[in-house]
Amino acid sequence: RPAPSRAPASRNPVAAAGRPRRFPVPAADLQSLALTGAVDDYMLAEDELVPAEVESFESLGHPGHYRMHFAKGFGAGYAEFCGLADGFFVHIGEVTFAEPYALSVSAPGMLRVRVASAGDGEYVASRGDTLDIKGPGAATILEPPGLPPAEAVFAGHNHMVQIYLHHDALKLLYAGNEQDLPAVVRAFLAGSLQRTVARRLPLDAALLRSLERLHACPLKGHGRRLFIQSRAIEILCHMFDALGQEEGSVFVEASALTTRGVLRAQQLLMENFVDPPSLEE
Repeated sequence: RPAPSRAPASRNPVAAAGRPRRFPVPAADLQSLALTGAVDDYMLAEDELVPAEVESFESLGHPGHYRMHFAKGFGAGYAEFCGLADGFFVHIGEVTFAEPYALSVSAPGMLRVRVASAGDGEYVASRGDTLDIKGPGAATILEPPGLPPAEAVFAGHNHMVQIYLHHDALKLLYAGNEQDLPAVVRAFLAGSLQRTVARRLPLDAALLRSLERLHACPLKGHGRRLFIQSRAIEILCHMFDALGQEEGSVFVEASALTTRGVLRAQQLLMENFVDPPSLEE
């Protein structure tokens, strides 16, 4: 739920890395969003007011679990929010934005993960890395407390899942096993990270499977929440493994062409699972 935060007075059309911004946005056009760790802050009921960009609201059996369908002026598609516990949220969505959607985002003490088979936009930290999220890909963002808001812009067709994990929830999840985490995540937990770290990571077959299974899940009620939780943890484990490999510089990211080919092959197999084509075909 958006909370008041102060947007910077002016926006720099050049990102921190020195390259031109693909989506420079005037400060007046930025929507403010402040993410907190309390699941109660995100609970909604069907009779409660929802943002203007939402056309319809659907409860999924829990005040912290619902689906919103967007109004035509904003875009076409939906977003499902699942608050699993304090500091552990999952956002599953497919939306085609009518125009670029720009946010001033503050997420102190949050680790965020994005896995997408389609999407466009960019993330510019106030102090730290700039992240280009064009096309299929995976990414993680670690934001320590005390930093000014970052800027995020989303555009075009997005098919994705995003996971939000607060510092305290991550510490609880890995209690006594922090040594298994990549160095940058250990620094985040130890409070020694001084800048936002944003990394684009390989979109491998395991992440693609988790993404599609979350979107295709037919379960309802508590069973759906448990399914989302299990897939979210699976995605986190794969992302931590990829971050660890990045620190050792042992992987090469698949090209966009290869990724599109994998997605197309997956779609063909799903459409023809009774009589699938041969490997050669």
